[in-house]
Amino acid sequence: MLFGKEKNKDLLIDFINKALPYKKVIDIQYLHTNLDAKTPDDKKGIVDVVCTDKNGSKYIIEMQNSKFKDFSKRCVYYSSKIFSDQIYKGRKYGNLSEVICISITNYVMFPNKKDFISIHKIMDIKTYENDLTDLSFAFIELPKFKKNSENRNIDEWCDFLINASTYKSYPTNNPIIRKAYKILEKCDWTPFEKRIYESYKKEMLDKQAIEDELIEQSKIKIAQNLINVSNLNDDEIFKVTELSKQEVMNLRHKI
Repeated sequence: MLFGKEKNKDLLIDFINKALPYKKVIDIQYLHTNLDAKTPDDKKGIVDVVCTDKNGSKYIIEMQNSKFKDFSKRCVYYSSKIFSDQIYKGRKYGNLSEVICISITNYVMFPNKKDFISIHKIMDIKTYENDLTDLSFAFIELPKFKKNSENRNIDEWCDFLINASTYKSYPTNNPIIRKAYKILEKCDWTPFEKRIYESYKKEMLDKQAIEDELIEQSKIKIAQNLINVSNLNDDEIFKVTELSKQEVMNLRHKI
């Protein structure tokens, strides 16, 4: 809704320019988000948003809400795939355009980094020169973000992404950000957009329910094993597994 629709591309342009101050994107064209497999053994990919600017530079925008162990590798894979796919259009190697992946995560990816935004490029490890400029990555770790009075570039977008649902009014005079707040108001969505949203929300809730059930079953299995092979009492097993004391007692009685 925010970044993937033609009518809202001014939001995406602003976001890219704020996330990457060294880029001056004026206009974009949306590309297919399905990265088709080229061979039977190839892996198909689907990205959230991909677009290109007038200079041919490609931008992937990814949002990752829950922690994904190999997310950084997935970003590299998708970027490499979009980069290499350009050759199928009959272009020479020298004409291949750069690919930049911007990822917004709702969890900490790099615990040793203090800043909430980090930009990664291919560097010469001795001179730190960036000679290979075709692939680069920006990661925005929302949990690290702290609103400050300077409101530097991307700050207002981060505040929006974190707190939009809690604000009762638009805390900004920035017309771009005000438009973003307006887009989130479902009363202005078309019936089709509402159905898509509800379908996606149901899918996420179902997925979360399955994950919760797996976690619960894992706790029960651990508790059963501890009851069988250890001398731990119910309170100690309760602390280890985070099951309720009643659940632990019931398991002991069953065994």
